[in-house]
Amino acid sequence: MPAEPYPWTWWMKLMTPVAAENIRKVYDAGGGVAIGTDQSFGPAVHREMELLEQQGIAPAAMLRGRAADLGSVESGKLADAVLLSADPARDIHNAKAIVAVIKQGVLVDEDRLPLPGGGRGLRRPLR
Repeated sequence: MPAEPYPWTWWMKLMTPVAAENIRKVYDAGGGVAIGTDQSFGPAVHREMELLEQQGIAPAAMLRGRAADLGSVESGKLADAVLLSADPARDIHNAKAIVAVIKQGVLVDEDRLPLPGGGRGLRRPLR
C-alpha cells in the first residue's frame, strides 16, 4: 500500500502555480519582486530564481541589489562577494557556477564550513 503524501507536499503542488501566477502579475504591473525563500541556503535560492525566470522575470532583473552597499567593489560597501565563472544575467543557472565566496572581506574556505561531509568541491582555488 503506497504511503500517503505529506500534507505539505499536497499544499505546495496546489499553491505553487497560484503563487507563480501572482508573482508574474505583480511583476507585469511594475511591482517589486524579490527572492523570499525561508531557506536561505544555495539550492533553495537557486530554485526560487529558476521559478522566477519561468514567470518571465529576466535574470538581470532578479540580480539587482542594494546599490548603496552592495553590487560593486568600493570603499564603504559590504565586503561580500560571490565570484562566478559564468554570467548569471545571461542564464540564471550560471548563478551556480561559483568559483569563490568572500564574506566580510575574507575568502571562505569551503572545507572549513560545518557541512556534513566537509566541503563539496564546488569552488576552484583562486590563483
